[in-house]
Amino acid sequence: MSFKRIYDALTKAPLLEKAYNDAWKMHALVKEMFEESSKCLIGCDISVAKKLSLEDKRINKAEKKIRREVMEYLAVTTAPNLSASLILISIVIDYERIGDLCKNIAQVCIEYPADFDDEEYVKDINEIKNNLSKMFDLTLVAIEQSDTEKAKEAIGIHDNIKEIHNSIIKRLNEDEKISTTNAISYALLTGYFRRINAHLANICTGVLYPFPALGFGYEVGGDLDGP
Repeated sequence: MSFKRIYDALTKAPLLEKAYNDAWKMHALVKEMFEESSKCLIGCDISVAKKLSLEDKRINKAEKKIRREVMEYLAVTTAPNLSASLILISIVIDYERIGDLCKNIAQVCIEYPADFDDEEYVKDINEIKNNLSKMFDLTLVAIEQSDTEKAKEAIGIHDNIKEIHNSIIKRLNEDEKISTTNAISYALLTGYFRRINAHLANICTGVLYPFPALGFGYEVGGDLDGP
């Protein structure tokens, strides 16, 4: 069962509906963390890292809350919708991991403070960051409205981010003039951005495929008809 068929189940399962509504709130928290961590690219101090650590704890609490709600739903429902429950648990795991990655971005900016004076690298890093912001917005619409076109659009951005990241890593390997600190910072930051990108794409596959195929459709040569 994909998101297109979950909404019928929700109308008959208020406990599960509450868990899904909490997942949308979790999306907002994670998006806020991403935007906050992205500001670290132009300057970061320990207070920002501490703030993100506190927000990460909020994300962890939200995940535990949703797990409890799903368990309660499964425990008290005679014929529970297992597919809807599994998809929800998969989604909140992806959100929790995005929260961790946002915290890691701030840590990189503190431990390896780059000059960000390499124009071409900075241009590509900003392009990835901006694409991720758009992907967050598309993902929310896709999962809230079971919008397959928005899900496919978000996954298309996923492919673009992969190409930019691969190009950056190739250039870093060949660049003999870049400073060691800048090279480490750029490689780590774009690596974390790419992983956030992958988790958002995983979430979007919940709109397109049943639970067994979650997280795999966008890796099969762009085949969005399902693995």
